[in-house]
Amino acid sequence: MLPDFSSYLKSYFNLSEGFPPDYKGPFLPGASVKTAIGKLGTIVLQEITAGELNIELNSFYFLRKIKIPFLSDTLLLNAAVALQNKFLFRGRGIENILIKQGQYVFLHTAGKPYDAIFEKEKNYVLFNMRYPETTMKEIALAFPELLQSFFVQLKEGKPFAFTKPTRAGDYGQSLPVFQRKVYHA
Repeated sequence: MLPDFSSYLKSYFNLSEGFPPDYKGPFLPGASVKTAIGKLGTIVLQEITAGELNIELNSFYFLRKIKIPFLSDTLLLNAAVALQNKFLFRGRGIENILIKQGQYVFLHTAGKPYDAIFEKEKNYVLFNMRYPETTMKEIALAFPELLQSFFVQLKEGKPFAFTKPTRAGDYGQSLPVFQRKVYHA
């Protein structure tokens, strides 16, 4: 779930490698980091890629309400967790998706374009894992009843999403990688 910088965004943001000098948000050790800074705000994208699996920790802050286009892939299943604030995704051909802080979503966009809506002057943090179809098939061998409905919709080329509420407090305990002070040099 990465912003699409091939769109109009490239005219509003300067994309560079590394963290911005004043960054105080969470970080993902070992990740490659890209920062987009512009008149509209700041986006920090952190990503670890292992084969076809991607792990992302992305932070967003905007000076005004904004709609950001996101990349869509036909083969990937996204497992996203809203760590700070809520995320509203809207798309053509997919239903609106609201992920509240402390909730997760499993999402397959089937190549359909979608946007995220951000309110002004709020910090947003989204953790996401993108799984390729090959990995999902391997998982399905171990848990066939769990993933059978995913594969029916994948084969039909249909987008789908489902969310489940969780307790926001659980993330600090189960994902200690986000505690910046532990890794601060």
